[in-house]
Amino acid sequence: AEGEVDRRDSSKQIMERIEVLERKFDRQARTVTQKLAAMDIVNEKLDVILSLVLPSSASTPVPRPHHRENERSKSTHLTTDGKRLAVEEGKEEGGKEEEGKMN
Repeated sequence: AEGEVDRRDSSKQIMERIEVLERKFDRQARTVTQKLAAMDIVNEKLDVILSLVLPSSASTPVPRPHHRENERSKSTHLTTDGKRLAVEEGKEEGGKEEEGKMN
């Protein structure tokens, strides 16, 4: 009977430890999300400051590390007159991704 009590105690301790870790994780996940949101605000503020200092930079925002993911989904093509044309992949055929787009 004594071994069964030990097992119940250890499983109870494990469950308590798991709950503590889950609470820690939730708290940390919240702070990470808040930090990212705060960084977006700081980046927006920097863009505003840059547009005051360098009016031409307002039309071309500075790429930020965590925004690069969005840019990867767009491919840039050169038109015949040399202007750059950004095309969003997967939007051309009713939202389906095109196959064999490498040309």
